[in-house]
Amino acid sequence: MSCSLFISESSSADEQLLDSWRIFPIGMDAREMCAADFGGDGSLDIAAVSRKDSVAILLNNGDGTFGDAASYWTAAHTWSVDAADFDGDGDIDLVVGVSHPVASTAVMLNDGNGTFRLPMFFGLKGDCQVVRSADFDNDGLPDIATIMGGKVDILYNQGDSTFSQPLNATYQSRLNALVAMDLDNDGDVDPATTDYGLGRVFVVLNGGAGRFEPAVSYGVGARPGYLAATDFDGDGMFTPTTIGKAAMYLSDCSFLDIDNDGNNDLAILFYSSYVSGVGIMINDGGGVFRNPIYFGGGEALTTADLDGDGDLDFAAIGRSAVTILFNLADIISDADYDDPPALPLRPALYQNHPNPFNPPP
Repeated sequence: MSCSLFISESSSADEQLLDSWRIFPIGMDAREMCAADFGGDGSLDIAAVSRKDSVAILLNNGDGTFGDAASYWTAAHTWSVDAADFDGDGDIDLVVGVSHPVASTAVMLNDGNGTFRLPMFFGLKGDCQVVRSADFDNDGLPDIATIMGGKVDILYNQGDSTFSQPLNATYQSRLNALVAMDLDNDGDVDPATTDYGLGRVFVVLNGGAGRFEPAVSYGVGARPGYLAATDFDGDGMFTPTTIGKAAMYLSDCSFLDIDNDGNNDLAILFYSSYVSGVGIMINDGGGVFRNPIYFGGGEALTTADLDGDGDLDFAAIGRSAVTILFNLADIISDADYDDPPALPLRPALYQNHPNPFNPPP
């Protein structure tokens, strides 16, 4: 199934669980992050982009603690960040979406120890609001998908640390979120995006080798602010999921199997001018979710095993720090799921409909 979420205000938040967060300063006004093994030591590190002209790297000490943040100049105002081995040397590199008068996609190669070279710029000039990496043409090399100027463009990896000029996959008016997954189970990565103004999800199926079919749109009934995809109902197929806004804002979402029952659960990040946090919604199977339980949080969210203990952890960024909630499965009890505390806002399923990309057999 596919679902959209909207929110309305409710009562004040329970503060008892906020002590579970650990804070690591990054010294910048961050807007987005990703986790990958930049140091090559088997531990997941964190990259965060600022609202100015730099990217911060937090290298993991191996136990979920981090050293001081290192800052790398991007030469332009940054919007978005993702990670992949773009030059095929075994080290994880960065791609950063920037606002630049010449080219708006910055690739920063890893020197092998978690330090990064000066950016190389590709694509067109303008504001690159979203970047995502995936192998769209099945050549074994990670490509780059971007959102800028109402377009989803693909920059193909040439195999020599350079990228092609952007090829347009779809064009709409107010695109604001992007996911790259194999939505139709044919082995090719398909981009999907949201149009905030129209309240629709646009899916561009990949016909193979990066040849894209015309975009097909689906109404979600709200102004979508973020897009992600996972298999909620256990049918082996990905389900696009959007979140929108009402009196308060849902700004991010992620997935992980918190209770180890084989079902992907949903984590949502909410914020306003006076409160923010992460809400956990347990999947009881078939894409049916329990009421959420809330923790403190920030402005953007990712999930990864940051302390190497086999459990997925949460990391959220505020304006000057990364806050991490470790070992979530160990600190949430069944009683928390069954009787969650009073919430600052209450998400609800806005619309359910069969997944049009993967109809049941």
